[in-house]
Amino acid sequence: MLSQDLTSLEAMGIAIRAEMDANELYTNLANKVRNPTVKNKLLFLANEEAKHRELLTARYLEMFPGVEMALPAKIFSEGSKGAVIDQMSPLEVVNMAIEAEKKARAFYLDAAKNTTDPKGKMMFEYLAQTELSHQHILTSELRLLKRNPQYFMQPGVDMMFFGP
Repeated sequence: MLSQDLTSLEAMGIAIRAEMDANELYTNLANKVRNPTVKNKLLFLANEEAKHRELLTARYLEMFPGVEMALPAKIFSEGSKGAVIDQMSPLEVVNMAIEAEKKARAFYLDAAKNTTDPKGKMMFEYLAQTELSHQHILTSELRLLKRNPQYFMQPGVDMMFFGP
């Protein structure tokens, strides 16, 4: 939920930081898995988050020309630290990523509801929808991981997910 006291400038800064942190998280995870299918999915998600950051940054510059971008501290600082991820099981990391996608979606839906700018509303609704699709991708990976706990660390390409 957006705070009633949160300005559009602050909301954009939080959104940009969240996308940067999510990109870092997925990139770090991709570097830690051996399964090429999983690695490619994580790199896809990292790239998606980078595109979201670019979209938000362009909108920020359009909405606040001449205003220096001041981003908050890392939002996912605990989860994005390599040492912390190293201590977590793949199951814990995927669950953490799913929760982060849920929070991002809720943030964007709330931002869409509270903005008076039609372009901003459309952008936030789009971002909310893409975060939901990321959540679905991660949920599919979680199901596979629960069935085969070594899934992320298997170097072969013979493991494909074809449905529930």
